[in-house]
Amino acid sequence: VIEKLGIKFTLCSRWAFPYHQGGIPMHNYFLLELLKDGMDIALISSQNEQNDSYYSFKHIPFYGISAGLPLVYWRLAKNKILQNGLRSLQDWRISLAMAKSIKSQPVDVIEFMDIHSEGYAYLKENPQNIRKTKVIIRSHTPWGLLRSYYSNEEQKGFDGWWSINRENYCFQACDAVTSPSQDLKNKLIKLYNLPEEKITVIPNIIDTNHFMPLPRVRDDQP
Repeated sequence: VIEKLGIKFTLCSRWAFPYHQGGIPMHNYFLLELLKDGMDIALISSQNEQNDSYYSFKHIPFYGISAGLPLVYWRLAKNKILQNGLRSLQDWRISLAMAKSIKSQPVDVIEFMDIHSEGYAYLKENPQNIRKTKVIIRSHTPWGLLRSYYSNEEQKGFDGWWSINRENYCFQACDAVTSPSQDLKNKLIKLYNLPEEKITVIPNIIDTNHFMPLPRVRDDQP
């Protein structure tokens, strides 16, 4: 029997397994599986029946949020500049919903996963000098870095209004940042002027039941 540490940890991410099954939700799934025996954990993510029933079965507290904009909004917004405005509004609504959900539960450590502005509302309402909760941002590819790989034309449909400003605020206002690689850490330091000691490199979680290194072949092996 593993004795719990007495730490209340809440993971915030708009994507959660099993409803979503990309790289981020799978990382979240394995992280919670690793932590559930040693901490009191909870998950804040998109509200849907599949997630509700799954985490109820796993005995993991799940707080669903419904902050996405109606699909009709996106269908009506043909102009890419307006699409950027809708993207910004949706990010803001999700950030507000997460902040409201966090208020409903006691928590010692919060991790905001990958959409780096999702902690914006909570961090604005709870500045570092008064909050007791520690806030971590798990950074995979922030928009400030990702946008450099988009053409000017592509950015017109993805560059949400104020996204860079919110993202930068969150990086400055959080307590710590984690990155899966040293290369990304170096880019975060340069792009957001972050102190090196604020960022810890933690490689991504991998399921060794499914993935394992291939046998090494020596150069002189026939």
